[in-house]
Amino acid sequence: MKKYLILILTILSMSCSEQPVEKLPKGVIPMDKMTAIMVDIQLIEAGIVVRKYNRTQRKNQITDYYLALYHKHDISKETFDLSLQYYTDHPGQLEEIYESMMEKLSELEAKVENEKVDTSAVE
Repeated sequence: MKKYLILILTILSMSCSEQPVEKLPKGVIPMDKMTAIMVDIQLIEAGIVVRKYNRTQRKNQITDYYLALYHKHDISKETFDLSLQYYTDHPGQLEEIYESMMEKLSELEAKVENEKVDTSAVE
């Protein structure tokens, strides 16, 4: 999945112009749901890095996490891959997903920081 993130960042950095929004083909995940999925992917990847699993553990753990992700969002790996390919081919829309994802991650980070402050004030 790390390759997906690198691919997304590369496409975003190369996109120069806005493309008109077009109707999504059948089977492509809508942008809001794709944003939620990408947020979860970032959290999965961060968790894997923080835990510093060895290669074998990491591969097994990542597989389990992604299976849970697909189940949580009621999608298949194929649907995700199809959607990611579609958005990769439409960098303007991918950029919107990325920006929304970053906003949501920032909100989550702020929430966690606030909870840390609240917890330390009680102690």
